[in-house]
Amino acid sequence: MCAVPPGAPPDFASGFGPNAATRASRIGDGFATMTPDRHLVEEFRSVGGASKPVISGVKVFWSEGRDKAFDLVHRLWPTEMLPGELTQILRTLRTSSRRADSSHWRRSVRP
Repeated sequence: MCAVPPGAPPDFASGFGPNAATRASRIGDGFATMTPDRHLVEEFRSVGGASKPVISGVKVFWSEGRDKAFDLVHRLWPTEMLPGELTQILRTLRTSSRRADSSHWRRSVRP
């Protein structure tokens, strides 16, 4: 349990592409992104977010073997490594699953 801080909490705006990063710099108290993308952060900071905080999230997974880990992570989060705004504009998980094959994961993740 903790006490509620005085005042409203900061309102972080999320963004997956350059237009969203620009909008976030205007409307948010900070920028939140789940894909640590240097270009989006630079865009956010260059158009008005220079003094505002940027936060990011990341999923971490551990497994006995690399192939087993790739297969399980891809099953749990099939759209995680899709670039930019693609996960936001795809209509259904079924549609996105067709585009998010595990070969994309294997090319995107460094050992």
